[in-house]
Amino acid sequence: MSRHKVRYPLATGCRIFWNTYLALFFTASNLTMRETIHRSAGRGSGGNEAEMTAVNPMKRFVQHIGELRAVLAFTVLVCIALYPFSASEIRYTGWGFVPDVIAPVLSLLLVFGLLLDMLMSRVFMFDVDKTRRGRFKLIIVLEVLLLAGLLTAWGPFYLALLNT
Repeated sequence: MSRHKVRYPLATGCRIFWNTYLALFFTASNLTMRETIHRSAGRGSGGNEAEMTAVNPMKRFVQHIGELRAVLAFTVLVCIALYPFSASEIRYTGWGFVPDVIAPVLSLLLVFGLLLDMLMSRVFMFDVDKTRRGRFKLIIVLEVLLLAGLLTAWGPFYLALLNT
């Protein structure tokens, strides 16, 4: 007797969303999974400095702020984009589950994640010399803008939730 895997539409939808998310990230940064694994293992990018300056500006920006911060920024932008699709009644089935349940919870977690990353960027800023502090200043400004956008989008939702 063969066992059949039961497929749930929400699990399939989440898997499709995650695969799309990863494909968009790696396409935007022009990275492959192998390059990311090598870079996270400390093996470097494998290219010289002249090769780095001639690459895609998006790739340079992602490498400048870091891949994980780029994923964090993209996730914040996705949460901001999902706000207009949230309904007044919570939908527990179908794609309505994502903007009504997952996005509000994720946005609250991202607020604290952004605050923590800004704090850690400020701490790391003190450890580097003055010529390299510009990178961390850019990261902090970017995350302040993302935090302001996230609070502007989801702030009324949480205020209405607290008033009930």
